[in-house]
Amino acid sequence: MKVIFIVRLMGLMCEMKSMQGMTRELNTEEVIQNIAKICDLELKEILHCYTINDVFEKVKVEEIEKIRKHMITKLIRGKMIQKYKIRDKYYHIIVDGTRLATSRKRYNENCLVKNKTDKNGNEYQEYSAYVLEAKLVVGEMVFSIESEFVENVNEKETKQDCETKAFKRLAEKIKKEYPKLKIIISGYALYANKPVLEICEKNGWKYIIRLKKRSNTKFI
Repeated sequence: MKVIFIVRLMGLMCEMKSMQGMTRELNTEEVIQNIAKICDLELKEILHCYTINDVFEKVKVEEIEKIRKHMITKLIRGKMIQKYKIRDKYYHIIVDGTRLATSRKRYNENCLVKNKTDKNGNEYQEYSAYVLEAKLVVGEMVFSIESEFVENVNEKETKQDCETKAFKRLAEKIKKEYPKLKIIISGYALYANKPVLEICEKNGWKYIIRLKKRSNTKFI
């Protein structure tokens, strides 16, 4: 399992989009030796990409989230990122949404949907997968600390899910996992609204909302 996770992580870090290409490029003597040292195992070859995919299809997301929390907690308790605190007191967490994929075909029943028109005037529906990420700023790097998908879970809802709704759920996760962490949340103009600021105030978090020059955004 160590090898499987390390290989997949290295593939993502090196922006290898093809699983077969990842297996081929990482299956070199030098890479195998380095992974063996990291995992403290004897290793002769990298597992095939289909084996890695089979494993990840069966691993529960909650188990991967436990690994992420363990890593972040080790960094904080080990005081390895102390110097990156704001005013030597607050950990800086950026909140932002990322569109993972778009298609005219529905990925699943929870996809976000937009009505669009192509250049020929034909109307169509665009489906997208979207995730809201909270990232811990560590110098010039950012580490994922929590994630929340923006998706339509309840079919009876008349309005679609959105970033600000997902922020409420994301904030609950952060507060549950890191209840005593002193935090500054930062985001762009979308988060300049009363519900978001009330959540930050309730949780005892500081916040920075960035507005563009000549922005017409008003705090609601």
